[in-house]
Amino acid sequence: MKTQMPKQAMSKKASTISGSAHQRQNSASLPDVSNEELLRRLYDAEQALTKSEERFSKAFYNILDAVVIYRLCDSRILFFNPGFLMLTGFSADEVIGKTVDELCTWVVPEERDAYIKLFDKEGEVKDFEATSRRKNGEVFPVILAAGKIEMDGEDCLIGWVHDLSKMRQVEHERQQLEQKLFQSQKMEAVGQLTGGIAHDFNNILASILGYTNLAIKQCVQDKESKLANYLDEIKHGGERARDLIEQMMIYSRVIPSVVSNIDLQPVVEQSLRLLRPALPSNIDIYTRFAELTPKINFDPAQLEQIIMNLCINARDAIEASGSIDIDVETASYHEHACDSCHAVISGDFVVLSVRDSGTGIDIEMNNRIFEPFFTTKEVGRGTGMGLSMVHGIMHEFGGHILVDSTVGKGTDFLLLFPIIDAELNESEKYAQAEKNELDAEHHVGVIMVVDDEPSVANYTCELLESHGYEVIVVTDSLLALDTFRMAPKDIDIVITDQTMPGITGLELARELLSLRPDIPIIITTGFSGVLNEEVAEEQGLRAYFNKPVDSYALLNKINNILSSTKKTDVRVPMFMN
Repeated sequence: MKTQMPKQAMSKKASTISGSAHQRQNSASLPDVSNEELLRRLYDAEQALTKSEERFSKAFYNILDAVVIYRLCDSRILFFNPGFLMLTGFSADEVIGKTVDELCTWVVPEERDAYIKLFDKEGEVKDFEATSRRKNGEVFPVILAAGKIEMDGEDCLIGWVHDLSKMRQVEHERQQLEQKLFQSQKMEAVGQLTGGIAHDFNNILASILGYTNLAIKQCVQDKESKLANYLDEIKHGGERARDLIEQMMIYSRVIPSVVSNIDLQPVVEQSLRLLRPALPSNIDIYTRFAELTPKINFDPAQLEQIIMNLCINARDAIEASGSIDIDVETASYHEHACDSCHAVISGDFVVLSVRDSGTGIDIEMNNRIFEPFFTTKEVGRGTGMGLSMVHGIMHEFGGHILVDSTVGKGTDFLLLFPIIDAELNESEKYAQAEKNELDAEHHVGVIMVVDDEPSVANYTCELLESHGYEVIVVTDSLLALDTFRMAPKDIDIVITDQTMPGITGLELARELLSLRPDIPIIITTGFSGVLNEEVAEEQGLRAYFNKPVDSYALLNKINNILSSTKKTDVRVPMFMN
């Protein structure tokens, strides 16, 4: 049915206006106006009215918002525009002559009552937000406006309906972007806080770990004694603190990940020690580790992050009491599809399984659990980033994820890690032998150690002297520059910290290289926002280490540098006693 404006009513109104105008012209007794002029004026007025009606009609039919007119006496719909049909989903035959209530477009009765009450009181309605319903049952937000008009002698209501769905969608997307921005800013703040304390904290750990290692090596004869056990515990505690700082810095994207060949079992056990206080006592944790599990090539800190995320999710899925089972084993998979990236996988893997006895995941939700910001948890209990981070980290290192879940019984996340080549495992067998060789060797060379932390500088001095090196310790970077100027050719290697009063380690290195371009320089840092391995290499430095520095890595690097320069003599500078 084609809808149109009430032209008959409009013509009648136009005729009434014309008749009234004719009467006014007669009563006014205008002797100067001829009948022809009067008729012309009346014709012009009628043409102007017709054009006005046409403009109104075009606006009525072409406006994108819904417009509807109905009688106030019985609420029967008289006219509507195409926008009304598009908005509601009804056909013209289903609308004309029906009441608004018969179309069931109102969703909330209280909103309808408030709308009618406001119209009866004010005679109009403006910016009234409500909820409407389409023919197919879809509910959507609208904003309403209404006013009174007279048509064919009857009081009517003309209403405008504007769909707010798109605006609400834009608002929702804006809120999501704000949430992401807030999350990014929060992570940046965490990074700044972590970076701010990392330098001092790592200097402290460097002293603790350094002197503990020296004590174990030089002062403990019986490696099974209580003293040896005490020192081992101190060492392990310092290493846990070091790894925790490193994990925070990686998590907040302050430093890049560090990949190495690792065993899963110690990483899982370390993660559970850190996680246990966050799990309620009514949740039991069981672990099972298969023997002779191959190593994987992964970043230990990010692996801990994965384990902790999965365990926190398992904790939240267990409503009362329950258990979390963690297994490590090797397994073969053929023609399986990864539940995260959906790639087809085949081969042998080291498998880490994290299984809970919680509520399980609905199959419809299972396809979305790895989406960023998607969460089934109530507000305030989750950001929806945990599993998306697990997805990102696993696939960054070539891994895959399988999910087995049953509603009411629990969920099992299986993390599949590629097995590294046997040759890589074989190469690690020689690591301890190389350490033993370093311990047994007596080296020659003069090394300047520059660090504003006396404890770190003195430990480095002790370490190097115990391996036969002559060491000059300077705790002031400007004094170190003056010392080097006195005898630049008598120093074989400079080891400098980065963050120091006066001038930084990079600035000191530039000055030293300008005095002697071939001087090998090793730079260390507890934390620096401007220095990394690439920057150090670009500046002509021989090595870069994060504190606390692994003693064997440092000794091995020094040995390689001196071997490459073929130093065979020991020189004692004139400023040494």
